[in-house]
Amino acid sequence: MPRYFFHTLHGRPIGDREGESLAGTVAARRAAVRIVGEILRDGGTDFWDDGDFSLVCVDEAGDVVTGISAQRISDEDAVRALRDMLPSAPA
Repeated sequence: MPRYFFHTLHGRPIGDREGESLAGTVAARRAAVRIVGEILRDGGTDFWDDGDFSLVCVDEAGDVVTGISAQRISDEDAVRALRDMLPSAPA
């Protein structure tokens, strides 16, 4: 099975030297989503103090398989986004 590496950048780059053997690119993309979910879940409220978070998954040849980013948005941007997503209240 091919090996995939999941490098992260969150304040500082952290290279994955071990990698993970997976069935292929679909499995690697699923693993990337799982890993990001675990990091976000376990990061606590201090997680966002270090700025944006990115994960890049590469194969053994160093070719990018996928990338995922997460960023904190301001309260104002969150409210604006919610207004755009939610239907208008009846008059």
